[in-house]
Formats: sequence, structure tokens, C-alpha cells
Amino acid sequence: MKNDSSEAEFTRKRMKLYYKICILAALTACVLQVLLIVLSWLMTAAAPDLYMRSMLGGEGLRWIFGHFTENMQSPLLVWILLLGVAYGTVKGSGIVGAMRKKQDNDYRTRIALQVARSDPFFPGTLMQTSSKRPVGLNC
Repeated sequence: MKNDSSEAEFTRKRMKLYYKICILAALTACVLQVLLIVLSWLMTAAAPDLYMRSMLGGEGLRWIFGHFTENMQSPLLVWILLLGVAYGTVKGSGIVGAMRKKQDNDYRTRIALQVARSDPFFPGTLMQTSSKRPVGLNC
């Protein structure tokens, strides 16, 4: 009993830390974005002979929205999104915890794990996610 409450407290503290880190990362990204916009405006105002677009001007906004898809097509962004989806799926399904405690699983969970291991698409999924470029993503 005492161990369960200390484990729950530890999990609660970890989640609080995780949320604080996420909030800090989002806040940092927003501050950097605003700083980038202000600096681009200052640079174009201070040195108009530079070939630099202010993000606050009409031409800068047209360039941002016109090149948005080009900016989002980086392979790094595709991999970050793919790994995020895979991590969320694995964590949400609880498959790692079920595989760790094999003896404590009930009959239904053991059968589900056996079916998942014998899935004919499993090797293909592994090959697809371990390839240099994800198949089906045009990047």
C-alpha cells in the first residue's frame, strides 16, 4: 500500500515536470518568434540596401504564406511528426508495460500480444520506419 502511494506521487511529480517543460518550450518558441519578427523589421529599417524582407510588411507576409509549404517540407519535420505519432501510439496503447509483465497479464492480453507479434505487417512496418525516407511521404 505504501509503495503504491509513493509510486503515484512520483508519477504525479514527473507529469508536473513534463508539463512545466512543455509550457517553457512553447513560451520560448513564441518569444523567439516575436523576436525574429521585430529583428527583421529593425534590420530592414536600419539597412534598406540589404536584400531582406520585413515580416511585418506586405511583401514579407506574401512571401511567408507563399513559401509556407516549402518551409514545412523539410525531412526533419516529417521525422519529428512521425516519431511523435509513433511514441504517442506506443505510450497510449500500454503495449510496453504489458510486454514487461508477461506473467501478470490476463488471458485476453496475452492473446493480443501474441497476435501483435505474429502480425504479417509487423516486419514491413519496421522496415518502413527504419528506412532513410518514410514510404508514402513525398518529401
